[in-house]
Amino acid sequence: MILVNSTYTFSPASDSDHNNKRQEILEENEFVDSIIDEINTLILSNKKTYEDPEKFEEIEKSSSLKKRDSESHPLMDYGDSDYVYPVANLNDKTLLYAYLSNDLIETVKSLPNVISVDTPIEYKPDSTINRERDIQNETQWKKVSVEYYADLHLSLISQGKYSDDLIGQYDTNYYYPSSAGEDVDIFIFDTGFNFRHSEFNNKNSRTVKCAVNIVEGKAYDVPDETYCMSNYRYDMYMERSHGTMVATVAGGMIRGVAKKANIYGILIDYYFNLNVIAGLRYVKEHLFRPGKAIFNFSFGRYIDMDRFENESLYIEYKNLIKEMTEEGAIFICSAGNENAHIVDNEYKLIKEPCSIDGEICVGGIGNPDDDTRMMKSNQYVKDIESNYGKEVDLYAPYHVQVEYQDNKFNYVNKSVCGTSFSAPIVAGVAATIISENPGVQYNSWSMLKHLTEIGEKDIITDLPKGDPNVFINNGKHTVYSNNDTYMGCGVYSGNMKCPNHEVCSTDGHCVKRG
Repeated sequence: MILVNSTYTFSPASDSDHNNKRQEILEENEFVDSIIDEINTLILSNKKTYEDPEKFEEIEKSSSLKKRDSESHPLMDYGDSDYVYPVANLNDKTLLYAYLSNDLIETVKSLPNVISVDTPIEYKPDSTINRERDIQNETQWKKVSVEYYADLHLSLISQGKYSDDLIGQYDTNYYYPSSAGEDVDIFIFDTGFNFRHSEFNNKNSRTVKCAVNIVEGKAYDVPDETYCMSNYRYDMYMERSHGTMVATVAGGMIRGVAKKANIYGILIDYYFNLNVIAGLRYVKEHLFRPGKAIFNFSFGRYIDMDRFENESLYIEYKNLIKEMTEEGAIFICSAGNENAHIVDNEYKLIKEPCSIDGEICVGGIGNPDDDTRMMKSNQYVKDIESNYGKEVDLYAPYHVQVEYQDNKFNYVNKSVCGTSFSAPIVAGVAATIISENPGVQYNSWSMLKHLTEIGEKDIITDLPKGDPNVFINNGKHTVYSNNDTYMGCGVYSGNMKCPNHEVCSTDGHCVKRG
């Protein structure tokens, strides 16, 4: 592209008075035409300087075909040369397009009134068609959906470990199967739900409701299925909108993982184990669909080990979890935020319900910068507050961005944190897996096995050696770049290939053979 310091007047090529008009403006265009003629002469007399001289034949042949083609005519008069011609007026300047060799570029730059000579920049279509086809091949999803510029807690779980030495720019998209948890039931046990927000506007295509109210172990109906709040006295442990936020992360239309899953709010008046047991019994008898049910518990506490192992109530509680798991239930629970081991052998304490056999226990990785969109290579770290230990099966994002309507009907958009939100992320992923595999009946044990197999392994730092080190992933591991810049190879660098004399290492770098 050549920018010339003079204007050029274009005349319509199809105008019946074309020749007369061209004659009228010839004097006005004379200066630019002289530059075009000079450049054209330079091109024709320096064909030997071109790396691909056959290109001249292609240009001439293409021009000849266009002239003979009755359906293809230029709309404007671009002159007689096919090697250099005016393209556009830019204020008092004219943009020319020319077929120049590298040797001619400097010569043309030195011509009078030539402002600059630049190579055209090739754009790429902002289409994900090919990418989605690759994702289908990788994941075996029936159809791929993409949420563009998604929150970090979503984009993180649909790609492998991001490394800034392999990827030009972090991919902020969330890729997920289009089934998105359809026909899967997520039961969220909590103290309040407001489903009137736009995150749950698709109630016509799925169930989103308050299902039952458990008060001191008794089951009551819910007057309003879209809004239900505990009447229990407020204290520091009870956030009125906690259940709404958990539900949003699990299955909200925008900020949720499983956007088509059914969401059942199981309202408990307080976080008593009595209420959880009563709620489970009610669901088992009235709402439970084996192979379709996921239970989310974003709460827990430490209790004496002896009570946990020997007290009759806990024995029955654990038996109920085991019984429902065997029938096809999946239980997912938050690990807690005390920066402590799930099992404290020194003080003989154990965190429950996360430690119950049949519960998938979820810890969290932090985001020190509190950036809700972008990831850094060094941020795959156990959050400083997240609990840990051999009983913690998986880790998920600890920080999430939520938008919801609180218990006073105020619209809220904020960043919140805790394993309370790590757990519903895993619940959402489990729902998408079930919806993509309707012929498979999962339970807690088989789902944990599957999530461990597809999870990103050994990428989390600050975990004790020997502890499970698995970061949640929904099955799509290829790491793409937002700016299409790749410095590595393989799945961690857009599946790029290495040069013939190099091979791809397990960490995504091209290294010499042998």
